[in-house]
Amino acid sequence: MVLANIEELKQYKNIHMIGIGGISMSGIAEILKFWGFHVTGSDVNASETTDRLIKSGIHVVIGHDLESLQKADLVIYSAAIKPTDIELVRAKELNLPIVDRGTFLGQITKAFRNSICISGTHGKTTTTSMISMCFLEAHKDPSIQVGAYLKPIRR
Repeated sequence: MVLANIEELKQYKNIHMIGIGGISMSGIAEILKFWGFHVTGSDVNASETTDRLIKSGIHVVIGHDLESLQKADLVIYSAAIKPTDIELVRAKELNLPIVDRGTFLGQITKAFRNSICISGTHGKTTTTSMISMCFLEAHKDPSIQVGAYLKPIRR
């Protein structure tokens, strides 16, 4: 089993996330902040999620954030971002390391000795939530990446 080297990831001190308001992107942003990274992001829409990220100390711009992008060491973007997105185009012009959300999620998943991944066409969020609740009820401390908010852990 190969674990991701968190120290290797730390070469990227400033991580900018395009589409940070998505459920998966926001969860990744929170994990990165918890690990000590400086996280910024942008999203086209304000939401409860972007408000929560801002309250947790993550700089989020509604619209485009070329200023934070200029300071980024790594850019992560969601599948909702089009190749013509102004921030994604600018990141390429600046030759910044760019990675899509799915690939990056796979990389950080390797940081954990044990992982449970749920796949399929229907029921992933429900199944993941049920498994997560089992661990929480057993007084374990799981890191959870799920496509919804779980009331017991919602801040």
